[in-house]
Amino acid sequence: KLDDDVEKYCKENKLPQQIICAYLHFMPKLAPTGIVSLISTAKVLFNTGGGYENFRKKLFTENKVDTIINLAVVRDILFKNATSPGAVIIYRKRNTDTVSYDNESVLYCIPKSVETINSSQSIVIDASEVKFLPVREILKKNSKIFKIAMWGNVRDLKLIEKFNFLKTLKEIIPSDNRATALHKAGNKNGNPHLKDYLFFSTDAITQYYVSKLGLSPLGNHHKFFRPIKKDIFDAPVVVIKEGTENGNICAAYITFNCAYKAATLGIKLKGKSKNYHKALTAYLNSSFAHYYIFMTSSSWGIDKAGRNQNNAILDLPAIVFEIPDIVVDQLASKVDQIIAIKNSNQVEFNEGQRIESIQKDIDEIIYKELKISSNERSLIEDALNYSIALHNRYIDSKAESFVDPVKEMKTYAKTLIQTINSILKKNNKGAWIEILDSNNSRAPLQIIAIHFDYEQEYGSIKVISDSNISKLLSEMNKYTYEKHSESIYYRKVVKYYKGKTIYFVKPNQKRFWTISQALNDADNILLDLTNQ
Repeated sequence: KLDDDVEKYCKENKLPQQIICAYLHFMPKLAPTGIVSLISTAKVLFNTGGGYENFRKKLFTENKVDTIINLAVVRDILFKNATSPGAVIIYRKRNTDTVSYDNESVLYCIPKSVETINSSQSIVIDASEVKFLPVREILKKNSKIFKIAMWGNVRDLKLIEKFNFLKTLKEIIPSDNRATALHKAGNKNGNPHLKDYLFFSTDAITQYYVSKLGLSPLGNHHKFFRPIKKDIFDAPVVVIKEGTENGNICAAYITFNCAYKAATLGIKLKGKSKNYHKALTAYLNSSFAHYYIFMTSSSWGIDKAGRNQNNAILDLPAIVFEIPDIVVDQLASKVDQIIAIKNSNQVEFNEGQRIESIQKDIDEIIYKELKISSNERSLIEDALNYSIALHNRYIDSKAESFVDPVKEMKTYAKTLIQTINSILKKNNKGAWIEILDSNNSRAPLQIIAIHFDYEQEYGSIKVISDSNISKLLSEMNKYTYEKHSESIYYRKVVKYYKGKTIYFVKPNQKRFWTISQALNDADNILLDLTNQ
């Protein structure tokens, strides 16, 4: 509970009822000509709602914010037993009321290399963990830039914004047809209308399916739950488990009248067919939904538990209501196939592979309807496979493992050179790439050379193997770490310009040589060339 004077201050300044918001807002008044540097909860950057939007507007318009260091990922290393994610905010009061935000940016740093930091007992910040966020983007209504920049780049921001014109599930589905279910509370009346409904726990929910085996009616246990009259218990209904299962969103299609607890969100599409419910289930379990919610949620990948909250699900674009009936039927058919596999009494050793194949078909249908390009698909897949917050996927993907200098780096190089040449060809120019293979798969760095000359055909990729490069890369690695201060190091990515060639040197880890990284690197190289 806030003290009366703090509560009054928050109300007068239209701030959220949080002491940290009052404190951050008030501090520049104590130091009107100085610099304020505070450790705050990082949630003030991500929380939604008018109060927090108004707070951020005041913070960035009344003050010049120089730097924000988001410590959410490394909180356990820096602060013992920390539960709330922390952030360092460095800012100062503006000297004038007339400000142009067009060219103003905030340095945003997100240390995420947990394994490196743990092993070295130092804060190590690599180049991919430093962004410059335009203030004009921060001030946009419902801006998600702090979360997207935490795990993605400018292309991810543009992909998310591409669907801003669509209404959300929250806007389309009436409040009486969506809610978290039974909340515990002793009540003499309870929910007698649910006595005969089969009850299942949140743990019983798997992707697409809840088995009826072993389920019993709610019976007299209905008295232990707060009364609820919402239409989310009569079949057909879609239920979504709070949190994730093995890093995945978990939505199931229910064919029987059911009762379930508050950790589950229920959705009833009143007046819509069973196939619409199945299509919604397919959409919620899709890679696109997974990516969109992860990139925009104010809790998933930020809070200590890293859980996906049910209210984030309702912020998804409601594409199920925009696609043709024939596509709804296609998605429904795929869900039927998955449920049939899960409902089978026969033991099948390839069950997981069969379901995964059907899920890929679902992704293809959704990508096609959303007109998502191959490059945009790479953004989605790399985010799901290589983001540290998605812990299970991250470990399985070997994101910090050594990169294959031929196969994986060739794929990276192909995307990089195609993206660069798509711009240069407008001026009848182009580039080609050399991959310099040291013949040492464990070399600390990998290097490519981007040539802007006529020695090879534009767009071509050539692999040069030379064991002498390995010693050079080991020597160069010493200079990629720059000591900033005691126990804080910056790990650089090297771009060396020599004549008509750019040498690009990055750590020998898969996450630095993905397709999405190639797209981002191409954008930065083109920007460098433009500035020169």
